[in-house]
Amino acid sequence: MTTSIDNIFAAVPLENNPYPTAFPFTAREAAQSFAYPEPGDDTYRCEVIGIGHFQKEGLVREQSTGRTWRLTADEGKYLRGTDMAPAPLMHWGAGLHADAVLRIAALARERGLELRKLNVVVRQGFASKGSFVKGEAVGLVFGLSWQVSIDAAGALDAAHQVVKDALAASPAVDAMLTPREGLFALYVNGARSSISGLQESTSTERDPLTVYFGGLEPTGEGAWPTILTRRPGTGSTGMVLENDSTTSVGWHMHAEGELDLATGLVHSTVGFPEAAASSRWTLVSDGQGLVAPTPLAYFSIGTAFCYHTQFCRYIDVRRLALGPTTLVQSSRFALVDDSGRLAGQAASFDTHVFLNGEIDEETASALPLVAANTCSAHRAMDTAIEMNVAETVVHTAS
Repeated sequence: MTTSIDNIFAAVPLENNPYPTAFPFTAREAAQSFAYPEPGDDTYRCEVIGIGHFQKEGLVREQSTGRTWRLTADEGKYLRGTDMAPAPLMHWGAGLHADAVLRIAALARERGLELRKLNVVVRQGFASKGSFVKGEAVGLVFGLSWQVSIDAAGALDAAHQVVKDALAASPAVDAMLTPREGLFALYVNGARSSISGLQESTSTERDPLTVYFGGLEPTGEGAWPTILTRRPGTGSTGMVLENDSTTSVGWHMHAEGELDLATGLVHSTVGFPEAAASSRWTLVSDGQGLVAPTPLAYFSIGTAFCYHTQFCRYIDVRRLALGPTTLVQSSRFALVDDSGRLAGQAASFDTHVFLNGEIDEETASALPLVAANTCSAHRAMDTAIEMNVAETVVHTAS
């Protein structure tokens, strides 16, 4: 594991990348099952590096197991990206979707419901307004809605209660419903720099470019063969997010999919309906993290990818003479027993960004707030959001 730094994240365009999809690094001995985590907590560590324009790669590690996945991200035509990998918000949306699906499935089995089919749709509304060029743009967040369809043997009331309790037990849902400001830190050319307008992290991180002196090799374990699958968009036109706009441009993250009863995996197909010209992607989640990333791994890395994109946008707009932007993020989630019912909890995400190149301190210190104001994932987590379980269709049979 001591070759050149270029091998760490295969820093070449995604079309030439020898590892364009996820693969595991660290083995973990555990049995595949439908079980989902018991009460406790876990932390995910994400490390991201830009490899050109909006293309980026990242490592996401589940700290309790050491299980690490390598994932790629890009942006679609709505940001004039190359659409070579799922967008950051697609990783994020897949994690939100799959976390709810697996918690519904786990509670259903625990309470004696025999699942025959479980399908979930989740939509989150976003908008962007203001001049990104001037650093005045802000992301807006609208209602979170769910549609759950269950085919199971059991009591109707029991099935309705399972959905309600499962959403309450989802740390990803808690991250959306309980507003929390993130923690941030900035480093310029290796030195900690001041930031303005945000809560500053009290921890210290190292730039991934100085940590990994060689390439990382996969462990050769079995992984689901199609963890990330591109799907066609729904049309040839769609919205474009301009860098300097006085009007509000809105869109939705739309994720849908089923629990695969044969494997216990969730297949989440995520897209932005208003951005019809860009691809949709199907991301596979494994609650045990054995053959695919866990939902909270996707939710975490999606947030890190999304924040990274906002730095890329500003660096491109201002034509700043900077090298690859790198980022380290920690996210902690817990599942606690609250008077006999499980409650999901998410802590504030802790994000450290590293800039290397020619940039003055005043310009650099403003960037974390500019990025936080336009990062859809962070805006969703620090804004009070109303959630609506719009329709729960339950078919029961004894």
